[in-house]
Amino acid sequence: MEGLISEDHYQELSRRYLFEALDRQNQTRFIAILVGLGALLITSGAIALVQANWDVWDREIKTAVLAVVFIAVNLCAFYLWGDPLGRSHRFPGWQSRTGQGLFFLSSLLLGLNITLIGEIFLMNPSWGEFWLIWGLAVLVMAYSLRLSGCGILATLLIGGGYWPGLAQVYQGDGLFWIRTVILHLPLIAAFLLVPLAYWCRSPWIFGLATLVLIQSVQVNLIVGFSLLNVPNHWLLAIAYALPPALLWSYDDKPWQLTGVFDEVEELPRFRPIARTFALIFLAVSFYLISFHWFWSSDSLIGPWDPTIAEIPLQQGFAYLLDILIVLGSWLALAWHFTSPGENFRRFSSPDAYLNHAIGLVIAIATGMLFWHFGIQPLPLLGPLLFNILLFLLAYGLMRQGLTQGDRRIFWWGTLLLTLQILTRVLEYETGLVLKSIVFVLCGMATIAIGLTVGTGIKPIENQDLGE
Repeated sequence: MEGLISEDHYQELSRRYLFEALDRQNQTRFIAILVGLGALLITSGAIALVQANWDVWDREIKTAVLAVVFIAVNLCAFYLWGDPLGRSHRFPGWQSRTGQGLFFLSSLLLGLNITLIGEIFLMNPSWGEFWLIWGLAVLVMAYSLRLSGCGILATLLIGGGYWPGLAQVYQGDGLFWIRTVILHLPLIAAFLLVPLAYWCRSPWIFGLATLVLIQSVQVNLIVGFSLLNVPNHWLLAIAYALPPALLWSYDDKPWQLTGVFDEVEELPRFRPIARTFALIFLAVSFYLISFHWFWSSDSLIGPWDPTIAEIPLQQGFAYLLDILIVLGSWLALAWHFTSPGENFRRFSSPDAYLNHAIGLVIAIATGMLFWHFGIQPLPLLGPLLFNILLFLLAYGLMRQGLTQGDRRIFWWGTLLLTLQILTRVLEYETGLVLKSIVFVLCGMATIAIGLTVGTGIKPIENQDLGE
C-alpha cells in the first residue's frame, strides 16, 4: 500500500509465505474452539440427563448408556480425525483438530465411566488405583493415536496416582498389580512415558515424564537402601546428586541409533528441557541449603519411618533392580560411539567445560552434605560454601544469557542473585547502615549491568534474521 515493494515482488512473497492462508488459520482455529465448546456443553447436558434418571434406571440400562455414549464419542472422533470414508472434500480443514478434541474428551469420559461402573457394581477403588487404571488406559490411547493431549493426561494421572499408591504399599493394602506398578514405576516412566514424548513430539510430556521418573527413582532408592540398612548420610548424598546428574547428562542423539523413531521426520530436542530442570533443582536446593538454620544441627535426618521396614526384602531388591536398570539406560543415552571406527565410548558434548563445571558443582555440594551429616558438622563452612555455589550459579546464568543473547537466562540469573543478597541481608542481624550500603551497591551493580547489556546488543542488521 505504501509502494515500498512492487506488485510482482508482493505476489512472489504471497506465494512463498502463503499470505492467503493466514486468516484462514485464524478462522479455523476459532471454529475449532466453538466446536470444542459446543461438544463440552452437549456432554455436560448428557451427563446432567443421565444423573437426573440415574436412580430410576436399572443396572443394565446404566451400563448400556455409558457404553453407548463412550462409543459414540469415539466413532465421531475417528470419523473427523481420520476421515475413513474419504470424504475430505465435504469437511473443512479443522476436522482433524476437532477429532483430536473428541479423543481427549473420550479420555475424560473414560475416567467418568470407570467411576460410575465401579459405583454400579459396588466396587470402590482407592484414589491410587483409580488414577493408575485411568492413566494406563489413556496411555494406550496416546500410543495408538499419537495424541499429545492424551499423553499429557496419562502422565499426570500416573504421576498423581504414585503417591496414594505408595501409601497403600507402605500400609500393606491394595491389589497385587498396584504394588507391581509402584515398584516398577521408574521402568514405566523411562521406557513408556519418555519415548511417548518423542512419539508425540511433545515437550510437555517429556517434562512431566521426567518429573515422574526422578521422584519415583528417589523414593525407590531411599526405600531400597533403607531395607539394606544403608547409613542415612549415604542416602542423602545419593538422593541429592542423582537428579541433577541424570538430567544434565541426558542426550537425545542415541534415540536416533535405536531405529525406533525412524518414522519421525526430525527427532525433537528435549535435552535443553532436562538441563533446565537440572539447573532449577540446583538453584532451589542451593538457596534452601544456604540458610544458616540448615547447618545448625547435625541431626536433621532422623530415623526413617518404621512402616518402610514392613515391606518384604524381595520388594526392596525389586526397587534396587529397577533403579539400576533406569540408571543404566539413562547413562547409555549420554554415551555413544565417537566414530564407527572406534571401539570406546565417551561423553559427547559441544560444551565440555560447562559439563565439567556442573559436575564439579554437584560433586562439591554432595560432598559437603555427606561430610556434614556423616563425619563432622560444618556449621560455618557449610552455609558459606553453598552461598558461594549459589552466587557462581547465578553469575553463570547471567554470563550465559549475555553470551547467547538470551534475555530469559540473564534475568533468571539476575533474580537469583538478587534473591540471595536480599535473603542474606534480612537473615543475619546487621545494622541499618550496613543494609543501606548493601542496597546501594546492589543498585549500582544493577545499573552497571543494564548499561553493559545495552552497549553489548548487536544492531539488527548484523544479526541473522533466522535467529
